[in-house]
Amino acid sequence: MTIIPNFLRTIIESHQPILLAWFSDHVYQRLIPQNHPLRRLNELVDFARLEIACASFHKHNGLGCPITHPVPRLVRALLIRYLYDYSLRGTQAAIREQIPVKWFVGCLLHSTGISYSSLSRFETYVCEHQARLFFDTVLSQILTAFPQQRLNPQIADTFAMLANAQLETLIGRLRHAAALLLLSLHRDEPGQFHELTGQLNLPSLVGPNKERAEFLLTAAEKEARLSETVGQVVTLLNLVRQLQPRSQEVGRYQKMLQAVLDKEIDLTRDEAGQVIGVRQFSEKERGTYRPTSATDPEATIRNHGKSQDNGYNVHVAATTDFICEIEATTGSQPDATGIIPLLEAQKEYHDLRPGRLIYDKAAGHGATIAAVAQATEGETQLVVKPIQSGKKKSGDRFGALDCRLTEQVDVTTGEIQSALVCPGQQITVTRYRAGSKTGWCYRTPADKCAGCLLVAACRGDKVRPDSYRQWYVSDYQAPVLEALAYARTEPFKQDMKLRSQVERIIAGLVLHCGARHARFRGLVKVNFQVRMCATAYNLKRWLNLSDPDYKTRPRRTAAQAVLSLATAA
Repeated sequence: MTIIPNFLRTIIESHQPILLAWFSDHVYQRLIPQNHPLRRLNELVDFARLEIACASFHKHNGLGCPITHPVPRLVRALLIRYLYDYSLRGTQAAIREQIPVKWFVGCLLHSTGISYSSLSRFETYVCEHQARLFFDTVLSQILTAFPQQRLNPQIADTFAMLANAQLETLIGRLRHAAALLLLSLHRDEPGQFHELTGQLNLPSLVGPNKERAEFLLTAAEKEARLSETVGQVVTLLNLVRQLQPRSQEVGRYQKMLQAVLDKEIDLTRDEAGQVIGVRQFSEKERGTYRPTSATDPEATIRNHGKSQDNGYNVHVAATTDFICEIEATTGSQPDATGIIPLLEAQKEYHDLRPGRLIYDKAAGHGATIAAVAQATEGETQLVVKPIQSGKKKSGDRFGALDCRLTEQVDVTTGEIQSALVCPGQQITVTRYRAGSKTGWCYRTPADKCAGCLLVAACRGDKVRPDSYRQWYVSDYQAPVLEALAYARTEPFKQDMKLRSQVERIIAGLVLHCGARHARFRGLVKVNFQVRMCATAYNLKRWLNLSDPDYKTRPRRTAAQAVLSLATAA
């Protein structure tokens, strides 16, 4: 072992921080290639706005405590977590063990890195105070680097994000929510907790310590257990309503229990209001937006074709290269309802309004087409194949879309009336509002249909010859007709060729950016996660597009790689 002379030891110890920093920089420069993705990312992204916006983090991190990890280091560490889809402990290990990651974050070579608890506190701070910061900052810089993206059409779709909670049975859901409500009450008001529990049968409400598993019960036994549980839940809700004040957490579980009862249970009460009968709704009777787990009350079932996913419905709007907006809603939220919030958020945060937004048939209703035009003041055209509610899919009968609306003056009153001209050129002004639908029902009398050459194609066999012919005309017929006219053009075909690109973007999010499974619970935190995942996707895409060799980079299939290895051997 080499012995360092005392005079040199003194010099080294006095200059140790400077020497360690020099040595770290020397090793980093030698070991990390200049074209490493993290080196290029460090050059592309301006982290100043992120660091300034998060500068107040240490004010909430204890008074007088020394700052171990400055904000710039934490900002880069959080980006590493989502770029590589690491867990908190995985991020800690990567910073400690991987030299490029340690350099990017800003740790010296001999440093042990950042603990997962420190990173967790910073992530919580960003989620609560700067939830959109990373996504908006990166996107604004991308739009500056690629100004053409503002002019490109956008494509939109949804995908499922699975909740970080187990799907519970009805009895399990009621018992779990009731137990969490009582625990929240005990934390806030122990006196109220003991007062309530004294009026409840707790084994029937939350379950005894040991009981037969629910899946082993017969149908009659399940029904009896459900009746006992529901009876106690109703009693609990009645008692909680009398409490003053109630904490936000107690109100949250109270609301969930009431939602489960309203959407899944048919209660029979006597004259005094006491529950005397309990029946679980059938699948068709159950309401939407029903909570599926007390662990995450905001997660609901996403019905999408044959698949039913427990969690969230994530709405994405993107060009063929970058994600321009993303938002998570509860699973039962229909796909089309997320379109306007996506467009409004782009306008608010980036002054971005696409000329065309391409969507699938889920947005083909006239109400959606009209709502998009109104919300964007006509600046955004919703490119979609419209749903023709006024005509059968088979097209064997004329429908309302084959008619045209006009105006006619009433000779008696002189008022201008709306009139419908049928395919046989017969005019009718007889109409009334179509009940719950948003439209009008026009009636053509039977005498006007008599002798018409189109009567077979118009009335068919379902309308009696001596009966009137009724037409339903939606309030949104005009935008539907405009969409139908555009759907017959060549530009529409070219737009729809871009439609499939959204599947590639969604695949990138769920397979490589961690957007399939929710790490958090609740819409606020889940929205933070999906925006961080979208940030990671945009950064990776930015790296590819800024690489001059990206398109010419050789790409080999697995078979080609095997043949190459065999030849080399």
